[in-house]
Amino acid sequence: MNIQGDKLEINPKNELNVMKKLLPILVLTGLTGLSAQTVYFSDNFESDTVGSTPSGWTNTSPGKTIVQDTGSPFGANNKYVELIDSTTGGQLNFSETTNELEGIASLFSFDYYEPTSIYTDTMNFGYGASDINSSGPAVLSIGEGSIKGISAYSMDTDVRIFLYVNDTAENTFYSIGDNTNVSLAASTYNLWVYDYTSDTYSQIISDGTVGSNNVERFGFRVFNAATQQAYIDNVNVSSIPEPSTYALGVASITLLLAYVKRRSRK
Repeated sequence: MNIQGDKLEINPKNELNVMKKLLPILVLTGLTGLSAQTVYFSDNFESDTVGSTPSGWTNTSPGKTIVQDTGSPFGANNKYVELIDSTTGGQLNFSETTNELEGIASLFSFDYYEPTSIYTDTMNFGYGASDINSSGPAVLSIGEGSIKGISAYSMDTDVRIFLYVNDTAENTFYSIGDNTNVSLAASTYNLWVYDYTSDTYSQIISDGTVGSNNVERFGFRVFNAATQQAYIDNVNVSSIPEPSTYALGVASITLLLAYVKRRSRK
């Protein structure tokens, strides 16, 4: 690089060498930025008191939704939530209100363990409006090894549930495990189950329809006429990066690669 008066001249060879050195850094930081997600909610219940109701949640049945830390299906010295409704006259609404998930693509995930017991009914989980019921935008039933009536997991086994919800008018995609660029059509949801024991991902639902009601809450629900027992931990709600973000980043990196290649020929 030479400075002559007020004129700045850059040596093409030096410029090319600088660009080649910067290229790996730019690609790495660009891809890192593209993979970033917005986390709207995360709770592992470690700060809660054993035997109490989890803090920060709406809980209509305090005695049936409590924090435990013994005999944990999710590992030793770990706190988790036990949901247990042993009578058909009770109900359980364990949910968190939000107004951030409406009109976006998002992921609701949690660890789940259902023991073999005398309580054999199903419960609901997902995105609800005024309640976690059938009128919610993306509410599914779970119990006895099935999700929405589809065989999905083994009882007495630690699994993780992934509910991808696209509450937008545009198609998008996501990656999970070794599955990349999984399509998620506008106004649909996908559901996956990860089995910790076998280290496998299984897609259970690929074309669920997102309802028209607003997303006002997420969580879990056992109804009056049902009995259920289940354990839940590590609840997380985050965004799914928009395809336009990926497209812009890939296009920028492609142009940069083309520029370096073209300059190297001169």
